[in-house]
Amino acid sequence: MLSGHALWLRFKILQRVILDVDSGIDDIIAIIVALRARNIQVIGISTVKGNVDAHIGTSNVVRVLEIERRLDIPVFKGSDVSLNIRPLPSSIRKERRANHGVRGLGKIILNDEKMHELWNRITPDEIKRTNHYSDFLEFITRKYPDEDISIVATGPLTNIANLVKKGGHLLHKIKEISIMGGSYHMVTSKLISESLGPAEFNFFFDPEAARIVLNFKNCFIRKLIGLNLTQDSTCSLTKNFVNKIFATNNLPDNMSESLNFLSSLLNFKVKQNSILHLHDVLAVFMLEEPSLFRFIKGDVEVLTAEGNERGLSLFRKNIKGNASVAFHVNGSKFRYLLQERLRTR
Repeated sequence: MLSGHALWLRFKILQRVILDVDSGIDDIIAIIVALRARNIQVIGISTVKGNVDAHIGTSNVVRVLEIERRLDIPVFKGSDVSLNIRPLPSSIRKERRANHGVRGLGKIILNDEKMHELWNRITPDEIKRTNHYSDFLEFITRKYPDEDISIVATGPLTNIANLVKKGGHLLHKIKEISIMGGSYHMVTSKLISESLGPAEFNFFFDPEAARIVLNFKNCFIRKLIGLNLTQDSTCSLTKNFVNKIFATNNLPDNMSESLNFLSSLLNFKVKQNSILHLHDVLAVFMLEEPSLFRFIKGDVEVLTAEGNERGLSLFRKNIKGNASVAFHVNGSKFRYLLQERLRTR
């Protein structure tokens, strides 16, 4: 006889979710959080150039799926260039390496050849033969023909912008997109810039893509969370928090590899900064546990002109706006859920 919890899992309608990532440390931990969720089901993962190149990001994702024993999930190698192709300034490349390591996993260096062989073995031919995100989404929707799909986007929005530009029926299969991008320090009825400082990385890397996705009308729900909230003290994590995650004795053998992997990633981040911010994890929870957040509706515009303001996000409060922006999160509940998720497999 099934327990009450088992029955709940059996009959609950899961949200089917695609993760679109640029495979830095935050993204990888967000993937782990999503894979271990109760009420969402990860049905595909796509990579995009951002923190690392898409082919490196694909190796990183395959390694996570191998560790988590989820090699049933298809992985699509997405765009390796932004819409308006341009090199990153050297200062930002150095910042990326400092925050995520040379190849996105801190001090962990993977054998790319081995990861590619594994990807090649588990990936359907029709996904391997294409670099079009629409083909990947078509493959996913054929597996779930009667269900809406949600996307959690934690990297630049290049893949999704290419889908929007192509148009077609697939756009109507997307129910919601949960986006980590931008920064929103004020919410007023007037148009305001986020700050005089640098733009958030995902929007800076491909502001044209962000603009296309946010300006597209009459389709999917868009929820955004920005640096103003992900870096807020309510969401800040300390070394003590990290230590609590791994303060577990007598671990079963099948959990040790996963926890060692997590420990390496989190400790790398903590050593860079005394306070840890897992921006991308909040985008997963924004879809999975929306009751943790409070949102305000408005129009979000991303600046694309050259200069210091490129990639900055502008916000105008508007009940009929193009996006819902998170402006508050229950930080204690967030930390509790995160600790529980990372300690449980």
